[in-house]
Amino acid sequence: MARVFLRLALTLLALAGGADSWAQDPQANSANIVVNVTYRQSAGRILVNGVPVKAFATDPRARPDAPEQNLTEALALWLNNGDNLIVVESRQRAPGGYAEVRIMRGVSELLGKRIVGTGTADRSVSVAGLPTWGWSRSQPWTGDPRAVVASVRDLHAAFDRKNTAAFDAARQALERDLGPALGRMKPEDRKEMYDFIGKAQLLPLNPSELTVSAHYGNRLFVVSRPDGGAPIQAFTGTERNPQRKMETGQYWVLQDGFWQVVR
Repeated sequence: MARVFLRLALTLLALAGGADSWAQDPQANSANIVVNVTYRQSAGRILVNGVPVKAFATDPRARPDAPEQNLTEALALWLNNGDNLIVVESRQRAPGGYAEVRIMRGVSELLGKRIVGTGTADRSVSVAGLPTWGWSRSQPWTGDPRAVVASVRDLHAAFDRKNTAAFDAARQALERDLGPALGRMKPEDRKEMYDFIGKAQLLPLNPSELTVSAHYGNRLFVVSRPDGGAPIQAFTGTERNPQRKMETGQYWVLQDGFWQVVR
């Protein structure tokens, strides 16, 4: 089977017809923003309005002369109507480390920058025609930010028990966000996801290692592993060479009185 990496934040996008079908408003083409990072012996992340949306890193076991790696990340599901700030942070992991950053709108290059050693590349973009995302409708939480970790732990346990009903309940905000743009998830696609949950191996979770950051006025909470990845990671095949992989439990909002995954 070809290697397929599934981030749950984009599961509906992948299964409901892809990026070409999501935008009904022609103005939303302005949100067709893609970040490409080509890097060697470096680690970093992509942020949108301060929200970390994707981490990248050279494997610490890689040889100094290891080939370049490439990351491409579409940002339409992370941008808000109006002005947005995209930042790519990079730091070298070994002498000679670098990251080549390109920010594109369609076929037009908005930014091209080479980061040598440690540095950033940033670009402001203005977009229109997007839906109002869940973090704009969520309840602000002013208590202990780590309160959300209990829900991360519960979702991990539900995945481990193959409890698909609890899994679906935790991601209602995600489906509310993406459903109007992509259409409801087809029964056969949901079954495929359930089949994956039934077969997948799950990485252990250590809640004390998780970090939590708050964004958009305490309406969006980001929970990350020490390497910047999602708390809940499952795969078929092997961890180093997965056939399919799902990452979830990283982006949370408080809606209807309980924590829900929104990406």
